[in-house]
Amino acid sequence: MISSDTSDTQQLDTNPTEKQKAIQRIFQNESTFRKIAAFQSQLTKRREIQKWEICSHWHEGNPQAWKLLAQALMITKKMHQLNLIFPFNSEILDPVFHNINGGLRRSRNLQYISFTFFHSHNITEAQVRKACQGIEKLVSVKKISLTFLSCQSLDEIGIKIIAKTIKKFKFLQNLTLHLPNWTVLTHRGVEILSKSFKRLVLLQKINVSFPFCSNMNDIALQYLGESLEKLISLQSIRISVADYQNENQITDQGVKNLCKGFQRLKSLQSIHLRFSYCARISDIGLQDLSEALKSCKSLQNMTLDFDHCRQIGDLGLKYISESFKTLVNLQVITLDFLRCKMISNPGVQSVIEGLQGMTSLLRVVLDFYDCRKISITKLDKLRRTLMNLAPVDGYEIRMKEKEEKKKK
Repeated sequence: MISSDTSDTQQLDTNPTEKQKAIQRIFQNESTFRKIAAFQSQLTKRREIQKWEICSHWHEGNPQAWKLLAQALMITKKMHQLNLIFPFNSEILDPVFHNINGGLRRSRNLQYISFTFFHSHNITEAQVRKACQGIEKLVSVKKISLTFLSCQSLDEIGIKIIAKTIKKFKFLQNLTLHLPNWTVLTHRGVEILSKSFKRLVLLQKINVSFPFCSNMNDIALQYLGESLEKLISLQSIRISVADYQNENQITDQGVKNLCKGFQRLKSLQSIHLRFSYCARISDIGLQDLSEALKSCKSLQNMTLDFDHCRQIGDLGLKYISESFKTLVNLQVITLDFLRCKMISNPGVQSVIEGLQGMTSLLRVVLDFYDCRKISITKLDKLRRTLMNLAPVDGYEIRMKEKEEKKKK
């Protein structure tokens, strides 16, 4: 797939709907090579391309096609956004990087770069180095997204290469790093990455995801927390260590370690923490989380995901609900305790009491699916509480085998 966005001002003025079509798919019924060749031909006439997305599947790894794409990159000097989704087959990555990197060196106006590697199981450190070499000289980039899905052949050396590249972007404001199913990732790898984060003093948004990483533990979250503490400009934090195989070693201490990283961030407006299936987390972890949240008085959006954390019960919900009283600027609350089967009516009552008096709320999402100790009567009381919160214009409650969705 190849798509683009043009900033032809005359065209946008006469047809405003073009603004809503920033990224369009073209030439969908042609072969990949012809598609790219035709696209490159168009670029010689339309050099104002600003957004460009390229997706190459495993059977589309024609090096000549990527050469044409590299030449197109050199032409579109005003492009500020580039999304590259690399092929499944790691064997053809070398010529791909050779061609693409030459084009990237001339794309000096790029502000946002996204690299995604899907299931490149045999990708090597040398290939990761080549990928990073293409972007590390673009020091003015403000937003980067790097995804390495199931790249299980990479070890600590690969992590060092990625970290070395990240810390070069001194003007970076938005970082996304997604490393799902890296079974080789340990706390040592997280330490290396975390040290690179500390250099990004202008960073406003960070999204770090380590799902299915079975070696994640409390020490890893300690390093991550220590790096967050240094990023005083952060406005948004999104951390995921979800483990759907119940194999990671994260406990209440890990939650506490991470919390130390954001409790001093006075500018923090949004936080999204996902600890799904971390079976060793209990009410004690939520107590430490609650104390940290109380210090984030600028918080407007909060998502806490602890689904399938079966040691969490009513006391944990009470701790979280107590933090609501100090978070007077909260506009959106999402709590996910799906299949936390120890939660019962007292826990929901704590949530009801915590929500009462909140004057800034606009939306509330609560997930108690399959928490079978909660009665329908208590659920109705929770619903009435949400309906009576004047500012709230939408809420959602999931409970047992039905979904309750209401909008005022």
